[in-house]
Amino acid sequence: MSIPSHLGFRPLSKPSYAITLAVLISITLYLISTSHSSKTSPNWYSILLPSDPTSDSSGPLDLDWRLEQFRNRPVWEHAELQYPSRYACPLTTFNRDEYFFNRWRLEKWPAIRASQLREWRQELFDYISECKSAGIPLVWSDVLLDGQQHQSQRGILYAGGDGKALKRLRLSLHFLRNVVNSELPVEIYHYPDEFQGPGVKDGLLNDFGPGIRLVEVGGKHEGKNWQVKISAFLSTAFTEFVWLDTDNFPLIDPAELFDTVEYRANGHVFWSDLNKDHPDNAVWRLVGQACSDRHWPAETGQVIYDKRGNNGLNYAVLRIAWHMMEKSKTWGEVIYGDKDTFRFAMYILGLEYQMAPRVFTSAGGYVAPTTGEDIKTFCGHSMMHYEPTPWSQRNNPDYRHRPAFMHTILGKHSSKLQAGKLFSNMSRPLLDGISEPTLIRTPARWSGSCFDFLRQGPSGVDGGFNDGQDVVFWPIEEAFKDEYGRQRQQGLEVIHALQALGEEFMAVHQSS
Repeated sequence: MSIPSHLGFRPLSKPSYAITLAVLISITLYLISTSHSSKTSPNWYSILLPSDPTSDSSGPLDLDWRLEQFRNRPVWEHAELQYPSRYACPLTTFNRDEYFFNRWRLEKWPAIRASQLREWRQELFDYISECKSAGIPLVWSDVLLDGQQHQSQRGILYAGGDGKALKRLRLSLHFLRNVVNSELPVEIYHYPDEFQGPGVKDGLLNDFGPGIRLVEVGGKHEGKNWQVKISAFLSTAFTEFVWLDTDNFPLIDPAELFDTVEYRANGHVFWSDLNKDHPDNAVWRLVGQACSDRHWPAETGQVIYDKRGNNGLNYAVLRIAWHMMEKSKTWGEVIYGDKDTFRFAMYILGLEYQMAPRVFTSAGGYVAPTTGEDIKTFCGHSMMHYEPTPWSQRNNPDYRHRPAFMHTILGKHSSKLQAGKLFSNMSRPLLDGISEPTLIRTPARWSGSCFDFLRQGPSGVDGGFNDGQDVVFWPIEEAFKDEYGRQRQQGLEVIHALQALGEEFMAVHQSS
């Protein structure tokens, strides 16, 4: 190919070409060697290597080995990881900027330097060393059974409280014992100044026993006391347990959750929250990877957990989560409460993080939460979560998962809702599998007192998105049908119980 002379280019002579090529090769080799010699300023393609939060999942289930892998992960400055993270977790999706925890920290996260993050990491390694020196177990062993029988012990955990929290606890226990007829033993954790009213403790034991045990714990401080949850996880005599917030109502017997596909895989299951992660959150740099949308942040009003899972490393996850809660002035800047301490502890150890197979459904009705008047737009106030896949249905791809929990996250703050319409309707993505790619078009929309789902882009319209995704607004009864559209008998009983719950639930929240 000849180059026109008027462009001013002259072809290189063979010696000049060879020299230029040698210089380019030398520069390339230098850049590669220097980038690999620094853990804090890797080249662009090495940034992509740790973007999978479970990149160590195939390694040995040994705590020291996994901590060493974590120690060797790079720590970046914000500018170094910003674009890979924003590429993996696009800001224009899932209303990431609107979530209140993210919105308050958008300017803080970029200002956290890599040197600070290294200090936070070192604090974790120091904590691990202190535990070892003090003889505190970090990995599950039968020594932790404290003389009990060496067998699985399953149960349910709650954290108590006074006032409305105590009344909600009693309603949840009523559902547990009298609606879904669970016989699992229950431990209720509480602080010394709680449950002190006349007849409170005896009332719980007499009304919902046998199998109710009250456990007093210390460490209460001003503000939110999320740490009581992890304290209960570590302290309980149960090796396997289901955690329930007091404003959460079980819709199936929690004992069934232990015999499920997702739980058997890794000894834990978490359920999805309203939002997805923000790519600028410094927690990604802290754990040594780019932001990933593979998992949803957790909504931990319900958790199922086996402390013995992953060859005992599930217990190590709890120890690391405890450290995060104890260092809330640092970790609290990148994680909201306890909800994602478990997930990022698993990322630190390179363990697989297991989620329930469907995203939540918004439950509520067509009632204004501030006035109690009928309205034409749906207002969801509770998150209805679905069961993991029953082991007996593991080969049935059409199985329709049953509602397992009704978590009244906003309902408990509304005193004007109509009791008879408390759980009358629902809103959800039509395609709601946990890894469904078209969920990017149906983000949760939170208006303060209500939440539902927003369909972004037309569905089934010529020239629009014809991917089958949509947002549906249905009567609550639809959630309790099987894959053939038949109403499950147990579902009908639960629906009637939810309808009956309305009067008592609203009485609690209308009281002073």
